Amino acid sequence: MRTVGMFELTFLTAGPDSQTLVALYYSMSAAGIRAQQSVDAMAVLYTSSMLVLPVIALRFVNPTQLVARVKDDPDG
Repeated sequence: MRTVGMFELTFLTAGPDSQTLVALYYSMSAAGIRAQQSVDAMAVLYTSSMLVLPVIALRFVNPTQLVARVKDDPDG
């Protein structure tokens, strides 16, 4: 899950020559203009992938085992 969070952080960080998807979507819809279909498609793909990745990760890792492991590790 930490990897997904780091991906989101880097994906949502704008550089001097780039614009984040959130800022692009906001600027398109704030003026009352309907966003282009490509922007809508990128938003749907991003959101659906961020919903699917944790579900796949939870199939391989049991969250209760992680909590027990952290609880048993005094250095944690």
